[in-house]
Amino acid sequence: MDAIAVIEACNRLIGVNPLDDKAYYDMACAKYDSDDNQGALEDFNKVIAINPGNANAFNRRGLVKSESGDSTGAIADFNCAIVIDHNFYKAYVNRANAKFRIADFQSAFEDYDKAIEIYPDYLEAFVNRGAAKSWIGDKPGAIEDYESAIAIDPDFPLIYFNRGFVKFQMRDFQSAIEDYDKTLELNPEIMNAFFYRGASKLGIKDFRGAIADFNISIAYDPTELEPYFNRANAKIGVNNFLGAINDNNKVLEIDPLFAGAHYYNGFAKYQLKNLKGALIDFNKAIEIDPRFAMAYFSRAIVELSFCDTESAYSDLQKAKELGLINDFNIIREDLN
Repeated sequence: MDAIAVIEACNRLIGVNPLDDKAYYDMACAKYDSDDNQGALEDFNKVIAINPGNANAFNRRGLVKSESGDSTGAIADFNCAIVIDHNFYKAYVNRANAKFRIADFQSAFEDYDKAIEIYPDYLEAFVNRGAAKSWIGDKPGAIEDYESAIAIDPDFPLIYFNRGFVKFQMRDFQSAIEDYDKTLELNPEIMNAFFYRGASKLGIKDFRGAIADFNISIAYDPTELEPYFNRANAKIGVNNFLGAINDNNKVLEIDPLFAGAHYYNGFAKYQLKNLKGALIDFNKAIEIDPRFAMAYFSRAIVELSFCDTESAYSDLQKAKELGLINDFNIIREDLN
């Protein structure tokens, strides 16, 4: 039965018995599933007014409030659900999620732990706790939770995607690629997996493989700048400098203040011996981001090509201030 039919049936039941809390509950759930959060909230309020001992109603109302941005109200409802049913593991996870949104991390982890203690095979608890650990920087802990989740359900693609993302952040690119491969084997419609697999391939210098994945990302959504930018970097890796410039120009159509796109356009133009064009792009990158150390360093290289040693030395000094000490020392020897 679809949501509209459920709502119509519940309204008929309520017409017969205005205190039918089950009918209000079922109607609230149908409205929630139809993204009518306000209607769901009103009906859950009626359920609770009729039957204040309904733990499920408090839990579901908490979800509505959480999705509406009312984390404090959501936590209060999850508290009520847990008071009514101390073993309500779903309410513990939902409360943990809400606590995490307000940065109450320690208490959130206690709730995730409690849910797993009650129900050791609760997939959502491991997945959400893994995501929470990743967010606070506990990458090994996140991977451990995702592996526990995989043991429960080895065919759930989101787990592999999440684990792949953590491995990507840890620069374990080859292992991340394997997780994204598995993600796409289970669900080829998870488009972000193509992007992050491409980024991981870029990390291991599989430039052509990266380009193939970024092509898919761009075909799916040509308005996102990150796939263009990363594909440009991959094209630089295969010496396709004109192709890289075209991709970075697309990035700059979307966001003219993307300093990295100006920088890599400058790098590509330098490789094509277009020194004046390279200088213009490095200037723009520095104008947008005055702390872009590599842009100063690269501009110095171009300035040296023009025999402008004074400007080059000034830019190298700035690059040194911003952390490029080794590169600065190498070039300084050429200036002396």
